[in-house]
Amino acid sequence: MKWFLISFLGSVLFCLAWNFLFGGPLSSPPEKTLPTGGGAPLSTSHPGAGAAGASLPRPPEPLAGAPSGEEKKKGTAGKKDGNPGGAVPAGRASDPVLEAALGEVLKEGLSMEERARLWDDLARRGLLEEVVRALEEKAGERPDDVKILLLLGEGARRMAALAAGGAEREDWTQMADQAYERALGRNPDNWEALYGRAALLASTPGGAGRRADGENRLKELIRWQEEKPPKPVYSRTYLLLGDLYAREGNREEARKVWERGLARFPENEDLRKRLER
Repeated sequence: MKWFLISFLGSVLFCLAWNFLFGGPLSSPPEKTLPTGGGAPLSTSHPGAGAAGASLPRPPEPLAGAPSGEEKKKGTAGKKDGNPGGAVPAGRASDPVLEAALGEVLKEGLSMEERARLWDDLARRGLLEEVVRALEEKAGERPDDVKILLLLGEGARRMAALAAGGAEREDWTQMADQAYERALGRNPDNWEALYGRAALLASTPGGAGRRADGENRLKELIRWQEEKPPKPVYSRTYLLLGDLYAREGNREEARKVWERGLARFPENEDLRKRLER
């Protein structure tokens, strides 16, 4: 009995000493911690803690639209279809600028002189081609709109005059000619379409055939005009045909045309100045 009590007391003392030294029961080994550089320590006794036994927090999910690591490496972050950061591609007008320019061209009540100054301004600002392309789209959406077709013809004629030559100029010439032809198909007596097409053929290089066609159209238009009540805008036909002859050195024919025009429009300063040269 005495030895039993001694053994029992020894066991109790051993357990107390163990708890005092290691802070846990015999069945639970001491828990180690890993430093994290700040914050709570990481437990190493958690199941499934990984190869090192540590339970690491999961990284946060990337924000929607944020560049991936691969994009950062390749330097393609923010680029979609070659457009860096959604910026307007080089050489193209931003939508507000283009819409404003197109609105100016489509404004009601502009005279031919005002529109001519507007085309010149758009060319200086580098917006002429953008506006003509926009008019081409509108002509596709509204194929019976004569006003859109006339503006497309006029704008494309301007682009043909500015083109360096070759295929580019021919493409613009064809676009203008087709626009005028479509306008005349809807209104055969539209003076702007008749004049624009004649001016296109007479003024755009393209061989003797095109020049002769332009000359004949201008002569026909003068005869057509003289059968109708005069309008100030009709003086342009006399000016253009006379200028065509003058450029070719045929001063005599040029004077005849200008004099014929001045007889119908005696107040026209441009015709008078031509004759005073």
